[in-house]
This record gives sequence, structure tokens and C-alpha cells, in this order.
Amino acid sequence: MIKNYLVLLVLLSSIYSSVSATSVLSGSKIITLTGKGGKLIEIGTIHFHNENKKVTYELEFKEDEFNDEFLSMRPFKCIHISGQMICHLSYPYKKQGYISEHDFVDLEYDLLFLHKAVDEYGIDPWNGMYYDLTLSEDGFEGTLKEVDLNVLAAPPEDGVLRPITSDMLHDADPDQHLFSGLIIK
Repeated sequence: MIKNYLVLLVLLSSIYSSVSATSVLSGSKIITLTGKGGKLIEIGTIHFHNENKKVTYELEFKEDEFNDEFLSMRPFKCIHISGQMICHLSYPYKKQGYISEHDFVDLEYDLLFLHKAVDEYGIDPWNGMYYDLTLSEDGFEGTLKEVDLNVLAAPPEDGVLRPITSDMLHDADPDQHLFSGLIIK
């Protein structure tokens, strides 16, 4: 009897999480950076499209939140706050092109940023910002990880769609960053 109850509980839990993930991974959601003192900046919108257990998406960044900058011989879209700049780094290489309810890496790659002080010359890929996403009840929560994005200076080897590996990601000190979190709701 107890064994049957446990099986039923596991099945119901699985169905609930699948339904929950399906609703989260559909429609349009707002992308917001979260930071010190409850600071929130809406930086864009994501539109999800479901296709056979694969979810494609389109990102639309809010142009009025970003300034156009030309740093280290490349154009960037940057946010200026409190003497710091956070610049979006467009992922330049081939990706799978979709996410699923258990794999968000393509979306994480589309939300890469670099940080620097406003008065620093150029931009250093060493100062990479990677938001590690987890699915929540009503969207995503991203935890900031530091990463050396010099790995993206040259194209990855053929067949390598994920050159940023988990061992390259390091916990970020929230006191050292203006935006240590990201939410999508």
C-alpha cells in the first residue's frame, strides 16, 4: 500500500512539474536584472515558442536601457550605473537553437555580459558574467557566476556547441557586482 502511494506521489509530482514547466516556457516574459538594495532593471522581453518538447525563443532587449559603446574594436550595448558598465556580449557561434525544461544553456549563452569601470579603457573578457538559470514556479531565476570569456575569442572546434563548461564558472561575490541576479517572469 505504501509503495503504491509513493509511486502515485512521484507520478503526480512529475505531471505537476511538466505542466508547470510548460506554462513557464510559453508566451512572453520580462527579463530583469536584480541587484543591491532591491535595484531592478528591466532589460528586455523573451518570447517562447513550443515545438515538440523543444522551446525556441526570441530575445528583445529594451534599447532605452542600453547605450551604444565601441570597446576593444567591437560594438556593445551597455548599461551605465554608479561608475560601472555592464555590457551585453552577443554569443557569436552556432548553438542548438532551443531550450527544454531541463536544459537552458542556449538561453544562458544569450544572456552573457561583461563588466567594467566606466573609466577603464576597452573591455576585458576576463570579466565575464554568466547567469546560471533555474526554473521557478513562474519563470526563471539566474544566479550570477563569474567566467573568463576569453574562451570565445576564437571559434570552438567543429561540433562543440558549448565551449563554456561548468568548471569555468565561479561563484560571484554579490557585494562586488551591481547585479548578482536575473529573473525572467
